[in-house]
Amino acid sequence: MIKAPKTVLVPAGRFGSHLSGLPAGRGLVRESLDDAAAARVPALHENHFFPNALYRDLIGWWNLGGAEPLLITGPAGSGKTSSVLQFAARLSLPVVVFTARPRMDRRELVGRWVMGERGMRWVDGPAALAWRNGWLLLVNEFSAAPAETWVSANDLLEGLPLENDQTGEVIPRHPMARIIFTDNSRGHASAMESGYFGRQIQDRSVVDRMWHVRLEGLDEAREAELLVKSAPAALVEKTGAAAAGRLGELLARAGAETRCSGNASAIGFSNNTIALSHRALERMMRIMLAYAAGEMPLTDDPVAWAADSAVGNALDRPVRDALATYLKTLFGDELAALRARCAQKSATLEAGRRGFAPDGGMFDESAFFDVRAAS
Repeated sequence: MIKAPKTVLVPAGRFGSHLSGLPAGRGLVRESLDDAAAARVPALHENHFFPNALYRDLIGWWNLGGAEPLLITGPAGSGKTSSVLQFAARLSLPVVVFTARPRMDRRELVGRWVMGERGMRWVDGPAALAWRNGWLLLVNEFSAAPAETWVSANDLLEGLPLENDQTGEVIPRHPMARIIFTDNSRGHASAMESGYFGRQIQDRSVVDRMWHVRLEGLDEAREAELLVKSAPAALVEKTGAAAAGRLGELLARAGAETRCSGNASAIGFSNNTIALSHRALERMMRIMLAYAAGEMPLTDDPVAWAADSAVGNALDRPVRDALATYLKTLFGDELAALRARCAQKSATLEAGRRGFAPDGGMFDESAFFDVRAAS
């Protein structure tokens, strides 16, 4: 007989010291999980930031929602999936991740027959695993699936026993089993106005069965801080903390301003705009730091190259050119200047190890300086 895992009350401070005093949430004791469950607990990322409003909404649903699902919506890169996984990591919750798609049906959630060494055997699908074991089912891209898929899954949305019409088994919902959906849209026709075209309008009765959270991304100062924290530590050290912080500030400003511009457009790409997601900014941050550190080849236009590599080459030419022009105006020659300063600093350090300054004179410790891009 499998022993049920132990539960524990996890204080809000575990999600960030700024949240101390907010309600706690019931989690699992990781050491009490069996190997299969422990393997599904997401890896903990201490740098993940939970804004007060997001934690309040998540813990409110977790504590009060019962069997009702949660739908988290927001633009690409706003932290929907990562926030769910880090929420689960802090509560030590095993997670089953599933991505919805066009033409899927309810049976994909329940399971399938597969050929084994001794003939056909049944393999539980994501919903059956969650219902049977008390795990968290995370369904990404909710509105990519046809509306009838979720209408046919009302038993899941209501927290009822899961009936497997292929085996005849009825699986009662484990008290800890929960469902979180994420999506760029809210399942409405207005999703097409945001540039998310591979979506399907969802039935109102389905959306009505869910709790709702809307994410718009981090504020500019917090995003800048997170960009530096998530960058490779070796690159931050090589370029200097102050210079890395300056790059993070400029990229966070680019994210905030392009999102404002993108939101003002009727359709996501129709006005030569693109709202830069946090993940696109993270890519640009890594590329720019590597370039400044001298780990990328020299180029006449490093800002445009970083933008193209991170996101620009996936865009139509007018949008790509507009993005590059905007970023070059924002950054000016700071990236090129930072590369030159890093090279000078490396030469000074190398000369210091040999006991001589780069010009052949004796090494002077005053040659050390902080690498700082001009404001």
